[in-house]
Amino acid sequence: MIETKRLILRRLSKEHGAGFQEIFNHPDFYYLGAVSCNGDGHAYLDKRLALQNFDADGTTPISASYAIILKSEDKVIGYQSAGDNHLLPEMAKYGWELGSFIHPDHQRKGYATEAREAMLKHLQDTYGQKLFYSTVDPENIASVSVLTKCGFEKKEELRDDTVACLFKGPRDIYALNLEQN
Repeated sequence: MIETKRLILRRLSKEHGAGFQEIFNHPDFYYLGAVSCNGDGHAYLDKRLALQNFDADGTTPISASYAIILKSEDKVIGYQSAGDNHLLPEMAKYGWELGSFIHPDHQRKGYATEAREAMLKHLQDTYGQKLFYSTVDPENIASVSVLTKCGFEKKEELRDDTVACLFKGPRDIYALNLEQN
């Protein structure tokens, strides 16, 4: 569990299914993973749970997912993942991939930044990880803003047909190297 002033990031489990479905049902919610599961929050949760795994010694996550819970309401308001498994293998040079989403009703309140900063600190302190990246739709201004607030810098623009097929459109790569900060 990772805790901040306003949030708890709890390792993903079946108990978070209803919260995910509530997010997925919101008419303004968009997340590529939700599209691949036809808007079924429980199916997305099952998919993420199946992907969670650890290295051979059982201590370092290869892929770990967390529900973002708003303390004041004890309610799932989002999702944060971290992992060393890459949809595009060439992205491994940037370190671990981070992904996230926040319920539209809870956006623009600093929760995404708070969760991202807490996750970065946890991964650095617990696993010694210092290299991270995220792929983002270049038109998703809110996500770009969160990344830049957390110190990420734009490194690449992915515009080829493979990327368009995998991500349903163009993507920019934002990376962070905590060794340089």
